[in-house]
Amino acid sequence: MYIVIGFCKCGTTSLTTYFSDNGLHTIHHGDYEVRPHGHTWYVGKIIDRNKKENKKLLSDVPKSIQAFTQIDYQGRNPIIPQLTDVPLFIEQYPNAKFILNIRPVDKWINSINRWQVGGGTLRQSWIKSGLPYLPKSVGEKDEEIREWYNGHNKRMKELFIDIPERLFVLDLENINIEKLNEFCDLHNVDKFPWKKRKNS
Repeated sequence: MYIVIGFCKCGTTSLTTYFSDNGLHTIHHGDYEVRPHGHTWYVGKIIDRNKKENKKLLSDVPKSIQAFTQIDYQGRNPIIPQLTDVPLFIEQYPNAKFILNIRPVDKWINSINRWQVGGGTLRQSWIKSGLPYLPKSVGEKDEEIREWYNGHNKRMKELFIDIPERLFVLDLENINIEKLNEFCDLHNVDKFPWKKRKNS
């Protein structure tokens, strides 16, 4: 199992293509085809519910899924499990491998300033909601959102200091496809499949 633990707008669509091209059942944000309860389900909402019910975080998710490329839910009430729940993922899924996807912070800020969700931008939805390490109304200043982004990436790297074999840091500005393939033990892709979404 592979779980992407960086922020959205950091190549998650391309990672979805990467895993899918390697033949893995891959989920990005939610499943728009399999609708077990008659509606689209979202990974972030499932994780949040399971945590509250003291269940394994990925309970109720089809066992056939092998790669989760965006575990957060982005809507009017965003849920970003990777901000707080990665230690639980490590504990509950000892065979899982994790990918921390990163890009230059100012490029990321430019992207979240443009991406529309819930009647506003992604950045605005986070500022209004209040999230772990980003209290409500904090994030208007670039230095505040920059600190939040960099802080998360720093915490993730520190979390894996004693288990480095379970983490791959994917720098979108310097992708080494051979090392990514080696980490994932997947070898059907010899060039990273860039997929740029509208307004990214």
